[in-house]
Amino acid sequence: MKGIKFSYGEVTYKGRTATLTRKQYAIVQALVKAAPDGLTTERLFQVVYHERRAPLPYEKDLIRVHIKNIRQRLAVLPLVLESRHGFGYRIRLQ
Repeated sequence: MKGIKFSYGEVTYKGRTATLTRKQYAIVQALVKAAPDGLTTERLFQVVYHERRAPLPYEKDLIRVHIKNIRQRLAVLPLVLESRHGFGYRIRLQ
């Protein structure tokens, strides 16, 4: 996605900046790289946590909590983190 800049722990778009934790930053970066298709919850877990195995149920919940918190932090940017029922997540510009 053009115009999105990453600087460790921060995401900047159109002059606005959101500060993220290390895992939140990794999730946003992975979703931007996968745009416009997005990633499944399983693949997102594998990318962010550097695992080859499928996530356990509580680890999927962990991803969901990160997504919830990322949405709050990205509210200052014109970026939308979408849930895709039966698939996973993707990020798009407003």
